[in-house]
Amino acid sequence: MRTYSISGNDNYFKAKSKRSARRKAKKTTLFHFLFLLILVFMIAFAVIKTAEFLFNWEYLSIKHFKLINPPVLYTKEIRSILRKYKDNILTVDINRLENEFLKFKEIVSVDVKRVLPDKLEIGFKLRKPEFLLINRNKNIVLDKEGIILANKKVNNLIRILNVKSDDLDEILKFSNELLGMKKFIEYVTFKRPYGIVLKIRGLNELFYCGEKDFMKKIKFYLKIKKRIIVPLKRIRVVDLRFKGRIYIEYEEQEARNE
Repeated sequence: MRTYSISGNDNYFKAKSKRSARRKAKKTTLFHFLFLLILVFMIAFAVIKTAEFLFNWEYLSIKHFKLINPPVLYTKEIRSILRKYKDNILTVDINRLENEFLKFKEIVSVDVKRVLPDKLEIGFKLRKPEFLLINRNKNIVLDKEGIILANKKVNNLIRILNVKSDDLDEILKFSNELLGMKKFIEYVTFKRPYGIVLKIRGLNELFYCGEKDFMKKIKFYLKIKKRIIVPLKRIRVVDLRFKGRIYIEYEEQEARNE
């Protein structure tokens, strides 16, 4: 009896099986790729349509503004800016809006937040107006450091009258002292070589106060004022610059040491 080897045929079938498996794998991979590609296109299409819907949805149009610590010097200008921002809350240019606010010196910084569906919350950090510089009927609003905040007339600030820039710097050195007695001051000016000159509400006198303890010195003067023999209406200037002494100047330019 003869026997025949089939090892050759076995290799043939194995090779054929591998080729068949590779073809199936390629078909499966191609199918998966096409499926994923179609799926990606469908998702992208859905996202685009959803975005178009959201960006044009009236429900998301800006209708309200919540202002936290809003500016006091530029209320009209702020309202004018806000009227331009009525678009969709998702597309509003926050950086552009913040930069428009920062054009005003009163505003140190601003933070704009979206509050869905239709509100912008805007928080301001401000410089505080403290002084009104009046020179030749020109009004300039200053903070305590002397930064110009606006060119307009504002009430309830300490008025500084007719001073040069160098003299203004000398006055602002004592901002804290002046602000501590703000409600009593009618106006402040500067006269060389005397320095700061104060006009107090309800008093006719002008006060040369020196460099510190303005209120303490004025109170002391008012305490002893009744002891002054001359008619009080004649007193024009009270010089409080020197410790332990008060110099009084009268309308007739007389001087008396009290």
